[in-house]
Amino acid sequence: IWFVLIGLSAVLTYQHHVMDVVAGFALGAYCLYFFPESATHLPATKNRRVGSYYLIGAFVIGLVAILFRPWGVFLLWPAISLANAAAAYFGAGPGIFRKRDGRLPWATWWALGPVLLGQQISRLYYRRQSRPWNELTPHVWIGGVLSRTEAAAVVRQGVTAVLDLTAEFSEPAPLRAVTYQNIPILDLTAPMKEQLEEMVSFIGRESETGIVYVHCKIGYSRTAAVAAAYLLRSRLAASVSEALDLVRSARSAVVIRPEVLAALHEFATNDFSSRPAMRSFNNEPCL
Repeated sequence: IWFVLIGLSAVLTYQHHVMDVVAGFALGAYCLYFFPESATHLPATKNRRVGSYYLIGAFVIGLVAILFRPWGVFLLWPAISLANAAAAYFGAGPGIFRKRDGRLPWATWWALGPVLLGQQISRLYYRRQSRPWNELTPHVWIGGVLSRTEAAAVVRQGVTAVLDLTAEFSEPAPLRAVTYQNIPILDLTAPMKEQLEEMVSFIGRESETGIVYVHCKIGYSRTAAVAAAYLLRSRLAASVSEALDLVRSARSAVVIRPEVLAALHEFATNDFSSRPAMRSFNNEPCL
């Protein structure tokens, strides 16, 4: 109550305005976002093309904000949000989302709100084109970000571990309650070779004792890359093309971008014959 009264006093005092309080809260939120207690730079593959789109959007909206001031100042919020997203694709990486333990902090929701809203709209649009999840093998399922109800359903059906590839979404509580691993990859980029190694190791280890759910936003591109790498590492596929065919058979709407294909060919240069084979399930994926 005391802090609420302090906040109200700024509004009720002569020559103080609601805008002063709103601006103060906004500045405080940006400070918490840009200067976190601990920040980790995560590895990332750059995509300057996507970064340029975000940067152009930030510039145009920022220009409109200046031209139509003072009310146009509200447009600085989406402009700053888009500029942050551009920085991510130019090299800052998925760390701009500050995701920790599967959740986005409230400061991220404020600083990147317009970008996160766009991601949610994109997810709702594209998820209509396929099922929420599909079985790649009996012990490896692939798909997109699930609702809380869907997450509870897959856990009831036997999912015991989750590999979350997103940086831009919070994970539903039911999936954070099982063995959870988040290796964030920016949307419209591909995992690095070292990341693929870590992901495949996690899938191989956890699939020995349960079902692993691997997902990105929709389950089309980032998930396809990891699923194909797993098939190569487990020797369920002899080549990149065969691995991708098996992934398409399980989830037909997957999108194989050039950067994903390049990452898989680099990953395929590993000598898997010198490593113990993972669970094979008679060398036939469950489709």
